[in-house]
Amino acid sequence: MSVDASIVVAWLAVFAAAVSVVVVAALVARFQARHQERSQHPVRLTRDDVEALDTHAAAVAAQAVAAEERAAWTRERFALAESERDKAWQASVAAQQAYLVALHAAAEGRRATAEARARAADAGEERDRMVSRAALAAYRRGDLTLDQLREVYRRTSGWDPAQEVREREAEGRRATERAAREAYDRAAAGARQADQAVRVAEAAADALIEEAAMAAAEAEIARASTPRGRRRTK
Repeated sequence: MSVDASIVVAWLAVFAAAVSVVVVAALVARFQARHQERSQHPVRLTRDDVEALDTHAAAVAAQAVAAEERAAWTRERFALAESERDKAWQASVAAQQAYLVALHAAAEGRRATAEARARAADAGEERDRMVSRAALAAYRRGDLTLDQLREVYRRTSGWDPAQEVREREAEGRRATERAAREAYDRAAAGARQADQAVRVAEAAADALIEEAAMAAAEAEIARASTPRGRRRTK
């Protein structure tokens, strides 16, 4: 993941925590302000007023339950994202190790091939020329195809089929390692996003739970201070 993206994710986490603190503080301040205002300017409430407060408290409580369920869901998603990230990391490590083994084998093969060519250069140079000339003559007569002629040239030039296999294996392992590393980067980014979603959902749930408690307290206070028989007069 790029440095800029990491900075953005970190900033979002700080922002979510700040939002949670500000929201709760605002709710507490609002409740205290309501309580102080009603203490200074008492209002006579009717049964209709109390029922309206009860309805509001029930609605906020339902919202708080839904928010907590949403937070629980995001926690489950985060746990799954963490598991996927860990699996991707293990696959990336295994792919890297396999690539290093294949790369070492290819390097050793190149060294061994170079040494073998150096030892056989003097003794086999004239022989290879003779084989190449004979193959070319056979091709001109039609006894060899073009692919067969190319194969002769490859072998007389010091080509090693085993080394070609090792080189292809190293290239394949390199591609696999790169893909595994990219998959891990995506999984790690997904886990960070899931963690951020948990923080935001939990902040929202905490705020609504606080609001529900305040609404319930207001309704209870109003219910206790309101005569049972009085309704709103028209």
